[in-house]
Amino acid sequence: MIKPPGPAVVGAGTSFKLRADATGYAHGVYELRGQDGRLRVQGAFNRGLRTSSFLYWNSNGIRVAHLPYDEGAISGTV
Repeated sequence: MIKPPGPAVVGAGTSFKLRADATGYAHGVYELRGQDGRLRVQGAFNRGLRTSSFLYWNSNGIRVAHLPYDEGAISGTV
């Protein structure tokens, strides 16, 4: 299970959006933005486990990966 990262983990100039459930585990929408404010990663957590699709973009805004997750494990076609 994944707990939300502290500020030192994401690096200077980046920002992330993630909330935690009552037990402290990541839960809901996750977004990571680069120093320029562009979205770099978007996905979702369910009780600390990755769920649904995680999308990744490079610094030019081009999508470079789409990874489907189910209960924290990659699921389906990558």
